[in-house]
Amino acid sequence: MTGEAIESIFLDGYDWPVPPVVSTSVSKSLARDLQLSDWRADVGISALLGLATRSCRSSDAAARSVLVGQFGMPQDRARAAVGMGRYLVTDNPVNNHPLGYLAAVKLSEPRARRLLELYAGRTNDDGMSAAKINCTRVRAIRTGQDVRRLAQAAASSQDAPTMAVTAALLASSRLTNESGTTELLHDALTQSVAHNAKATALERRRDRVLAGAYALSALAVEGLDVGDLAWNDATPSWRFDAAPWLLPLLDVEDSTPLRQLLDRAAHLGLGFVSVGTSPFQVEGDVGETAEQELLDAMLHRVSHLAAAGRLTKIPNTPLWFDGGSDGQVLLVVADDDAYAWVGRAGKGVLVGFDLTDFVGRCLDEPGIRTALALAVAWYVDGAISLKKQSTAAASFTRRSAGTPSIYRYTPTSSFTQHVTDVAHGRSIPPRPHAVTAHIRHLGPEREPSEDAVDRAPRHLRRYMGPHDTYVRGYQTGGATGADELITRLSRHSMLADVLGEMSDQQSS
Repeated sequence: MTGEAIESIFLDGYDWPVPPVVSTSVSKSLARDLQLSDWRADVGISALLGLATRSCRSSDAAARSVLVGQFGMPQDRARAAVGMGRYLVTDNPVNNHPLGYLAAVKLSEPRARRLLELYAGRTNDDGMSAAKINCTRVRAIRTGQDVRRLAQAAASSQDAPTMAVTAALLASSRLTNESGTTELLHDALTQSVAHNAKATALERRRDRVLAGAYALSALAVEGLDVGDLAWNDATPSWRFDAAPWLLPLLDVEDSTPLRQLLDRAAHLGLGFVSVGTSPFQVEGDVGETAEQELLDAMLHRVSHLAAAGRLTKIPNTPLWFDGGSDGQVLLVVADDDAYAWVGRAGKGVLVGFDLTDFVGRCLDEPGIRTALALAVAWYVDGAISLKKQSTAAASFTRRSAGTPSIYRYTPTSSFTQHVTDVAHGRSIPPRPHAVTAHIRHLGPEREPSEDAVDRAPRHLRRYMGPHDTYVRGYQTGGATGADELITRLSRHSMLADVLGEMSDQQSS
């Protein structure tokens, strides 16, 4: 630190000697102005938030009000944080939210509230220690593992301001990190769905720190970084809402299908639910267990159909199923993967899966497994190859969606009746047995074979550690499962089956 200390302020478990004068002006963002020799680079979470809040408000009282009202800080912590901040700024406030100031983006109050909802919960008397999270450490990140450790530290604190500030600092690192912050955020995700496991509470908090960082980055004037270029064909607010759901799907080598999905979703006026909110009626552990059962049943079916060689009609244009409040799916298929927006009444989430083993990529939040099951089912309806003439086509009416590259499929009365029959047990979809593909952790004493790792889809290898192997899916029960499914699909839609099963779960 520089300057003669005139007093100290106890904050986040440390006595900070405060210099008499540090700054005579306020920059538009800390990240654009900060030099590594600057002592502000080494202060902790509460000091940074105090600095940012005092930079964006014209008085100590106004700054404290934000920290207490929006961040839930206890009065003593807010007073000490603002006390630190007053030595760093003048009375010429920046027109921004404190988190936007730290992230180097323009952040409105409504979007700030939505971001803070990610970290709703308890606020501690102290923030994370400066020794674990500070600007210097954020600027030093070079790998996804570095990012994961920072996000893990923030999530372990269970302190809402610590998680929010860490997300903002990670977003700001795009200005100085030559390795590409977006790719590192993507690599640090848990991807628990690919492990065929439910994310723990700690993993979910950690992923929300990463998702929040990407959402803040989406507000940058250059647009949404989708891996190999920036996408800027929607409003900042739309990009902000889409970003958390998009992060797990990124392909840094080719973003073409994802950009196609984003273009079509924005054109159709589709939006997104907040992270932590399901587009479907899924509540608590019981609801998420039922979701897993629904997804498992769908994956078992599709694995039997794929093994029988019946998924050959790959759609080459986006498929838009518009069932309104009953369910909606917008599907884009690439060479090896499929991506989808899935929701109800225009609000939903994004999911992705590979076309070999149908392993999902998505943010593990309530409703995501139901969304993945619906997306795979809609893919089956578009890709199934039947030898005999099918009457299942009568389940849909196809119309133009207002653009040459999208057709809108709406359910007919026969589709709706079939959903009702499944929901009430009058029609029971086949449930063949299978083992779904997934990443398996072998433990510290064992290492996977090269062949097993090579069998994993390319996008999953990024998440496999030195003691992880890949288990391919396989079918049990012989050809009977596929034959029964093919007979049913000649008469009914797979999507109608899943919607009916979903309705049955929600009513039980």
